[in-house]
Amino acid sequence: MTSVPTGGETLRLFVAVELPQAWTEALAQMQGRLAELMETPHTPRLRWVRPEGIHATLKFLGGKVPADLLPDIEKAVGSVVASLPDLRLRLGQVGFFTGPGRSLRVLWAGLEGDVQALGLLADAIDRAIEPVGFGRERRPFAAHLTLARTSEREVIRVDEALADRVRAVTMPDVPELVVRRVSLMCSHLERGGARYERIASWPDGGTA
Repeated sequence: MTSVPTGGETLRLFVAVELPQAWTEALAQMQGRLAELMETPHTPRLRWVRPEGIHATLKFLGGKVPADLLPDIEKAVGSVVASLPDLRLRLGQVGFFTGPGRSLRVLWAGLEGDVQALGLLADAIDRAIEPVGFGRERRPFAAHLTLARTSEREVIRVDEALADRVRAVTMPDVPELVVRRVSLMCSHLERGGARYERIASWPDGGTA
């Protein structure tokens, strides 16, 4: 049985690869460096992701998923992730997702290594849960770890000078990550930021 209540409740769910502590600590250091570089008295503040909540998202299911669908979701994802290939990932460089006018929307750390195989895994999960009622992804899979976001009201222009300064920041040296588990996560939106709860994991974690 899952620890999340069922019934008429709706949940914010996603499938992801969780990160080891060495990675979250390194990313926390990186967030501090980037905040010093980017946040000035004349620049809107970024919304930094809690380091312990940083993860590699494989599929976002939605913010209002009926809790009654949990058994079907777990069965579908579990059928794909019954076993995992030997995926090895490394931290890459900092990058951006931008909106209209080159306005910053998401600041992220890239992933290197077996990212093509990770994308194939994400696509397999995408296809597996489509019969449960979830639409297929329209955008190509982008292997990244979200570090910070901006709101629609805040505009930070990503000009070449800013981009060059940020990309010049080197990532801390961390051990290679061997992906041994894929997790179904529930996001609880709280005043201090999102809090994440693992609902189930595969192939070795079972249901929480």
